[in-house]
Formats: sequence, C-alpha cells, structure tokens
Amino acid sequence: MATIGRWEQMRERALELPEHRARYERNKSALVQSRQILMQIDAVRESLGISKAELARRIGADKSVIRRLFSSADSNPRLQTVLSLLGALRMGLEVRPSPVSQPRSTATRRDS
Repeated sequence: MATIGRWEQMRERALELPEHRARYERNKSALVQSRQILMQIDAVRESLGISKAELARRIGADKSVIRRLFSSADSNPRLQTVLSLLGALRMGLEVRPSPVSQPRSTATRRDS
C-alpha cells in the first residue's frame, strides 16, 4: 500500500470542507479549460506554419513566454494574453453554456 505524504494528507483534510472542495474543483476546471484552449491555439499555429518565436513577435511577447505557455501543463495565462494569441492567428472565441449546468444562485440583487 502506498503511503501518503504529509502535504497530501493536509490537502485531503482541507478538501473535506465542502466550500474548499468546491473552490478546488472550480480552479481545477479552469486550469483544464485553459489547457484545452492553449492546445487548440497551438494546433492552429502549427497548421499555419507559424513558429512560436513569430507568434511571440506578433503579440509583443518574449518567445520564452510563448514556449512556456504551450509546453507547461499548468500554465494559466491572462485573458488578455489568450485574446492576443487568438487575434494574431485570426481566431475567434466562442462562449457557451457548459454541458453540465451549474445551479444558479437564488439570491436576488437589490438596486438602490
């Protein structure tokens, strides 16, 4: 049986709290979605025959930044960076509801 390290035990204890687990799941989902977007952008870049250095030049970034974005499994770029990459490759962004709908808040906002 594998032993669990101290940090893993602390993480598991912290995630026992529903609000912590919910935040963890949201963050994990956001990172997965970011990775998927970056993979799609990189695939289009490659299909167009544009180097990472050229893409970096087009958005005014250092080429090492672009290399890290596409190679790191946990990169989490700013929205502005993603939009710049999309614009440089003449791509668009579509926002749509998630296949698994989240329950809406029942709280109502009062306007003053």
